[in-house]
Amino acid sequence: MRKEEQGLEGTYNWLEAALPTISGHNASVQLGCILEEVHELLEALQNANVPTIDPNLMSALKTHANIFKKGQNQRVYQALETAWKPPPVRPEVADALADINVTTTSFGRQMYVHTPTALDIVNASNYSKFEDGMPVYDAYGKVAKGRHYVAPDLTSALLPIPNADEKTES
Repeated sequence: MRKEEQGLEGTYNWLEAALPTISGHNASVQLGCILEEVHELLEALQNANVPTIDPNLMSALKTHANIFKKGQNQRVYQALETAWKPPPVRPEVADALADINVTTTSFGRQMYVHTPTALDIVNASNYSKFEDGMPVYDAYGKVAKGRHYVAPDLTSALLPIPNADEKTES
């Protein structure tokens, strides 16, 4: 993997190529994708018998993820079209996004996942969707899996789990 494809900078570079247009539509889709990933995380925990996940929350996340991804909430879509223009909101959005990165890395650590490695593996998989260095899109405008696509194998991002008596509080 080339250096420009690694870490968050690699993700950013991929997104610049895959989604070059800044728009309310793309912002709405990405907001929906954030909610979709939170839903998938909670679903994975639920499948691991974590009993405290409210079914109403699960349903609301899935519903709103789909609404945002499909651009079905026109008020939000239109507001996102110019949300970056009023300066006071941008620092708050930047803070929240940075905090999301920190807290997902922290949660990954608690689950014995080395998230920097996981990100590099997912980046490599995403870059493998490109053909001749360019994204290929499906009929709906989503980046399609190109002919050289390789699914991510996250095994090497999973850290060994120590025995219960070896765990230490930090």
